[in-house]
Amino acid sequence: MPVRTTMADLIARITDLTGDLGFSEQQIQDALDRRRTDVRLLPLTPAESIQAGGLVAFLDYYAADGDWEAGATLQTLNFVPLTETTDYTADYLVGHWTLTASLFPPCYLTGRTYDVYGTAADLLERSARLQVNAYDFSTDGQSFHRSQLSTNRLALARQYRRQARPQVIQMGRSDVQ
Repeated sequence: MPVRTTMADLIARITDLTGDLGFSEQQIQDALDRRRTDVRLLPLTPAESIQAGGLVAFLDYYAADGDWEAGATLQTLNFVPLTETTDYTADYLVGHWTLTASLFPPCYLTGRTYDVYGTAADLLERSARLQVNAYDFSTDGQSFHRSQLSTNRLALARQYRRQARPQVIQMGRSDVQ
């Protein structure tokens, strides 16, 4: 599957978090897709604005999490889709939608959100595994320590794991009916 144009900001964000590890955009997108959450009709949190004359307007809506794939659909109370750039502008990395006209809540979002810190940790660990055979050497009075690459990448991966979204699993007990 080719790299989706809607993933450009997320791929750039992963590259900012990890540096250039040598992974292609396709490999980064695949890693992101493994940590994707598909969301349907998520109620957004409105933020009221006080306009001139004391009029209350609802122009800003927020999702609890950021890191959305571009192109998520914003919908009104009766589930009519709004049109991006005409009806609103979006900051997908933050999870903030700004409407051009006031819209009384609720407002819903359907799209895909990603765990960028979990993905960055996965890629850093993968890169560290590729560096496991790196070696240190000295020549002409200089020392080269390539083994630090693996150690440093694993340390950064541990830091990102602490920032990753929690995961939920189902467990069952065979001894209880």
